[in-house]
Amino acid sequence: MEFTVFGLGDSAYERFCWASKMLVRRLLSLGAMEFHPSRHSDEQERFGYETALIPWMEEMFETLLTNYPLPDSLQVLPASQLPSPRITLITQEEGSIMPFLPDEPATIYHDAVLIKNQRVTKPDWYQDVRHLTFSFKENLTWAPGDIAVLHPCAQREDVDALLERFGWTSMADKPLRIQQTSSSQPLPAYLLDRPTTLRNLFTSVLDISSVPRKAFFELLVHFTEDELEIGKLQEFTSLSAEGQDDLYEYTHRVRRTILEVLQDFRHISIPLDYIFDVFPLIRPRQFSIASSSQYAKQKNVAPSSTDEPAKSSGTELDLCVAIVSYKTRLKVPRRGLCTTWLASLEPATGEDHTSATTLRIGIRKGALKVPEPGKDEKIAPVICVGPGTGVAPMRAVIQERIVRGEHDNVLYFGCRSAKEDYYYADEWETAAQAGKLTFSVAFSRDQEKKIYVQDLIEQDAFRIWDLVEKQRASVYISGASNKMPAAVKAAIKTAAISEGKLSEEEATKYISTMEWEGRLYEECWS
Repeated sequence: MEFTVFGLGDSAYERFCWASKMLVRRLLSLGAMEFHPSRHSDEQERFGYETALIPWMEEMFETLLTNYPLPDSLQVLPASQLPSPRITLITQEEGSIMPFLPDEPATIYHDAVLIKNQRVTKPDWYQDVRHLTFSFKENLTWAPGDIAVLHPCAQREDVDALLERFGWTSMADKPLRIQQTSSSQPLPAYLLDRPTTLRNLFTSVLDISSVPRKAFFELLVHFTEDELEIGKLQEFTSLSAEGQDDLYEYTHRVRRTILEVLQDFRHISIPLDYIFDVFPLIRPRQFSIASSSQYAKQKNVAPSSTDEPAKSSGTELDLCVAIVSYKTRLKVPRRGLCTTWLASLEPATGEDHTSATTLRIGIRKGALKVPEPGKDEKIAPVICVGPGTGVAPMRAVIQERIVRGEHDNVLYFGCRSAKEDYYYADEWETAAQAGKLTFSVAFSRDQEKKIYVQDLIEQDAFRIWDLVEKQRASVYISGASNKMPAAVKAAIKTAAISEGKLSEEEATKYISTMEWEGRLYEECWS
């Protein structure tokens, strides 16, 4: 067997490209041979995975043609040739426009209504963090660590600008249907044979706000006759150092969006049938669920007296989301597509929620596993480490365990200031006073010397070692995949050395064993 592997990864994570590296090693150990050197890409590179992918693909295809020449009757299509479009848009005289019903693998979708959209940081604080609550009619169940999948919409002003730029405004709301013409690049089935409009496609399906990839510019060359634009686009898509530097400065360095590029290149005219080739699909966003379904059901019990209104028989789901908003190096404001959309949603009013907008939310199984006791087995404690919005899945874990009567819960939370961004403070205080939680908070900016969650864990070395060694506690770490996860594990390792009297090598192995046993779990993001 001959093979080659291209791995997609991000070096911000400790186990960078772990799966692809293991696959290569395993195949080689079984006697397979690489016909072309495997490569592992890094999303931290200037152009993300394309930095490694494009040269690797060119070299790999050369190797393929050398080792396995094409028959004389076949030719390699030149890169300068415009491929056929993936779809054809068919206009319809009439049709009932219905929203798309997204379908992601291993995800079960439900209709939900937003009933709370509350800012949990102070109004004058630099970061806007929201607590959002969604209500489902169904009686749903999910586990701590499970994922909510949302499909965001573009801002109306951006869609209007795109439609006006190409002269599509007059036809933006006319019914049309997508007919797939390419079997080699299939679209999701839920997009096909369903009446829609151009406005709907650019609002909920096609992405105009992301930073364009190199393939985007390669296609644009075919849709302009302006010599200056053709020259610039060809320079961007070349592999020369100068062209790569220019492309980086123009797009990635300043986070220039697809819409802004198309506004700069005024002579580009994209045929409608090519919109699914030029514009990428809007990616669904995943958020750790910040609540326990069992806890939510306990809240929605029958009223204790006939004077109280009956509560919903459905289930409520919470999210804790930081709204992405920043300025580029050119002082141009940038907003996250999904979080801006979420922040703009108005919560339902009234008990019947009749005026509310219905959202489609998917629930996907997460990798985090909360220990469940066997028969007559002591319930092990948990140590939850969740600075910032990393506290979301930790909140779900703690709520679930409290509902189950498991009160050996330890939380390490971190934020900048006790007065500005201390999420769910009242909840932690209430649980602690009831003997259901022990928690510590690192306020990193409230004193001269910065303090982080790993510092608190190192200070609590005696308690940490007692929990993880004698009581077999599980440790959950959630948050940004920067230095925090490694620093937390290093603090636990320090406790193993200082309190457990392990050697450096033994302590390192102890941490690895915890991970192997599923007692140390990370849910982090870049």
